[in-house]
Amino acid sequence: MKLRTVILISTVSAIGLMSIGCASSPKSAGNEVKPIWTSRATVPDWRYGPEKDYEYVGVSQKEATEQSARSDAEENARKRLLDYYGGEMENTFKQEKALVGLESEIGDAQKVRQDVTQQFELRVISQLKIVDTYLEKYRDENGEIYIVAAVRSKIDPSIVKQAISDFGKEKSADLAEKAKAEQNAEKKSQLEKASEFFGSSLSSSLEK
Repeated sequence: MKLRTVILISTVSAIGLMSIGCASSPKSAGNEVKPIWTSRATVPDWRYGPEKDYEYVGVSQKEATEQSARSDAEENARKRLLDYYGGEMENTFKQEKALVGLESEIGDAQKVRQDVTQQFELRVISQLKIVDTYLEKYRDENGEIYIVAAVRSKIDPSIVKQAISDFGKEKSADLAEKAKAEQNAEKKSQLEKASEFFGSSLSSSLEK
């Protein structure tokens, strides 16, 4: 996914803020703590490697049980997806605002992030599939055992594209209605520009 490496300008493929590495192993006094047990003989490549297209690696906090560790890791994967798309959409809209000269009152980039995050929570998150899990057990300085889980998740690209397309169409329609009702010529023009961005430019910018 080319958007994992660059922040898009104007015409973007809308998706790339979260190109950060996976969480590292627990540390103690500056040294890596070795697990006392792992769920497989070798660490899977995806655990510490770069995420692939439409994949999100979630890592748990220190948990007492495997179930709680898995649940925490899965929640972390969902959060990474939401942060990724929400953050990239916010940056994309900020750049579009600067490019076409949209006034702040016409488009709040932070609100765009909130709206697209809500869209993904409703239409995308439930379809994020967990395709692999890796577990490690550690013993802390007090002798207590804790577990860290990592999960590899994938989302169907068509689901993402449809959710973004729907978001753009809904946002465009709302702004178009506001433009029709606006009497001030300058504000009407601003609303029309914003509507055009969400209705057409946004969709094309998100093509990969």
